[in-house]
Amino acid sequence: MEVVLIPGLGGDRRLFKNLQFKNCNYTVLEFTEPLKNESLTAYCKRIVHEISGNKEIVLIGVSLGGIIAQELSKLIDVKKIILISSIKSSNGKPWYYLIAKIFPFYRVIPDSLFKWLCAILSPLFGTKTKEDRLLYQQMLRSSTANFLKWGVKAVLNWEQQDTIPNTVLIHGNKDHIFPVRFVKPDHLIEGGQHFMIVQKPAEIMEIVNKILLQT
Repeated sequence: MEVVLIPGLGGDRRLFKNLQFKNCNYTVLEFTEPLKNESLTAYCKRIVHEISGNKEIVLIGVSLGGIIAQELSKLIDVKKIILISSIKSSNGKPWYYLIAKIFPFYRVIPDSLFKWLCAILSPLFGTKTKEDRLLYQQMLRSSTANFLKWGVKAVLNWEQQDTIPNTVLIHGNKDHIFPVRFVKPDHLIEGGQHFMIVQKPAEIMEIVNKILLQT
């Protein structure tokens, strides 16, 4: 079995630094820069070759990475999709995301200002401690404004009405990016915020390892 970890928007392999898998190998999907006006579907078609042809593939995606995992599963055979702090369909997006889709003001914000805005919004993601905020800032600096804006657009424009079979969602009840009242989680993490992949690794991995054992 090959487990592929897919970070969220502005994240990278450091997002998974606290995870401990039992009896399985894993790789982290490294994001490449999206092309100009590249759709999410086209982007996934371009990066899917980075995943091996192993039939026993499990995709684990965080936030935007969960959406990307679902799109990749339409291109290759996947045994299981595990979503963390993400959504199983576009119905999981809160209603006010539609306003941002109709009026995409983020597009005209200068790149340097956009990254600064992303930085000051860190409390919205649930970065509680100094260490959390430092990690968030470090990953953000490693990302580009082009990728961040593309990712925001990808989330806002993603359309999928039905849940893909063999998809499991682990979600926090204090998530402010995808509020739990709009999603239907299979496993709920008490006190979990959007950054819970870093903050509550033991609780999350207890669930993930059980799922992998049964897969």
